[in-house]
Amino acid sequence: MAAVAESVRAALPPYLRTLWSAQPQLKFVDAMPFIDGHSIHLPVDHSSPAGAGAWQWYRAAVAHSAAHLAFSPPVFDGRGLAPISRALLGVLEDARIEALACRELPGLRRLWMPLHTASPADGEGFEALLLRLSRSLLDPGYADDHPWIRKGRALFYGDDARQILLLRRPDELRLAASLLGNDIGQMRLQFNSRMYVPGPDYRDDSRWMWASGQSEEPQPVEPPPSPSSDPGNSDEVAQAAPPASGPVLRYPEFDRLIGRLRHGWCSVSQQAVGDGDHDALRRSISAAGAQALTTDLIRILRQSRAHQSKATRIAHEGDAFDIDAVVRNRVARRVRRASDGPVFRRAVTQSRRGQLMVIIDQSASSSAAWAGSTTSLLQAACTITASLASALQTCGMQVAIAGFSSNGRHAVALQGVKAFNEPMDESVVLRLAALRSQHSTRLGTAIRHATRAVVDERGHGSRQVVIVSDGQPWDVDVHDPHYLESDAHDAVMRARRQGVAVSCLVLDPAGQASARKVFGARRVGMLQTMAGLPEQVRRLGI
Repeated sequence: MAAVAESVRAALPPYLRTLWSAQPQLKFVDAMPFIDGHSIHLPVDHSSPAGAGAWQWYRAAVAHSAAHLAFSPPVFDGRGLAPISRALLGVLEDARIEALACRELPGLRRLWMPLHTASPADGEGFEALLLRLSRSLLDPGYADDHPWIRKGRALFYGDDARQILLLRRPDELRLAASLLGNDIGQMRLQFNSRMYVPGPDYRDDSRWMWASGQSEEPQPVEPPPSPSSDPGNSDEVAQAAPPASGPVLRYPEFDRLIGRLRHGWCSVSQQAVGDGDHDALRRSISAAGAQALTTDLIRILRQSRAHQSKATRIAHEGDAFDIDAVVRNRVARRVRRASDGPVFRRAVTQSRRGQLMVIIDQSASSSAAWAGSTTSLLQAACTITASLASALQTCGMQVAIAGFSSNGRHAVALQGVKAFNEPMDESVVLRLAALRSQHSTRLGTAIRHATRAVVDERGHGSRQVVIVSDGQPWDVDVHDPHYLESDAHDAVMRARRQGVAVSCLVLDPAGQASARKVFGARRVGMLQTMAGLPEQVRRLGI
């Protein structure tokens, strides 16, 4: 080791004791910094590309690693995280502990800032964006107007002065990494996780964050405590289809750029859903208010024109003559035949008949609060669906229920909650309670699957599909913001040509404009309270 490095090595332990009263073991053996237990590994020699001297670089490296030992948890849960999300989580945790360290020791910011040299001139590859985000979160004077960078700052800080740190717990960091990772998936940026080295180079390689044995491959599990729709590497996620309980079905998708269907483009796995244990949702569905809502729905449905279909019968008594029967009676008299047949018409109200399938959007966005309440969008959707299905079945309709989510075109999951011939009983409520928010919203594929299910039922009467959603189609492998809207609209129009009416009950005002583009304004009902459901059902003609 050079003489300057020898002097640096001797000065670093006292420097750390001055900063943190810490005495981690320093080992000079590796090519880049990393943390192993309470030891900090550093390179034997280093020449900073930022032009910093050895003393500044080594101080920056040990101060950063020691900040991890002071502020970071022992390990993060990496299960279910794709490589892109792991890289993002590492960057956010690095920025978090440096922000906390700068609050206690403001001079550290002046130590670290010169080593951040990323700028818009470096391009818009994923690794370049990571370095630009790192600089933006540390350097108050650095201006970067890239929308993804601005979003990262908004998720990290709660104010323009960067005094309010929003990401404090591992679950908050994980959710922010997932949200930013979704955007990377939409931009379809390439990422080689095996060649990736975190930067700037004074920072450690983040290996301490992940427990041994945790695979870097994305797993189809629900990350606690908030659902994730993280794409990670979009090609890997697209192939990570969840296990199917039935045959995997293939559906076309409309590509608006070429103006035609891509046949067999999307794969749908049909999954059985087990009984749930969400006590709050079960109580909500079984509450007196929900029962009153069902009663109001039954009244509205029985008053609707669709329910009051009239079957005409010829009778001896009635309110009006049947002209054909009167003519037949007069002709019989003229030819001297018996003419005592019935000549009156009587209209008889028939029970409502038909098949309707309710599809519940259970994407990650459904975990958000509904209309400012403590109820999530998914819980509200399940309560609405339970009341609607009970009322329709009471009025004579056959009703099926399923939840759907997607994680790329090869991983669209339909979770069956209720079959057409199944009663709306407690077991269905338990299955509704088992639905969980996860992944994304490939709406067109869900509509095509529901249309097929309704048509294959071969029943009599009306055929309908009702989507309960926040109204915004989105998926991790699609970067065009209008692509999935166009595909969903194509699916709606093709369903109508098969005699299937498709409607949407929108739970989030932000998705109303998108839903109207997909379904048409007349087939979209906005719901912000449960009490508004009967009126929307009447208006949509469900």
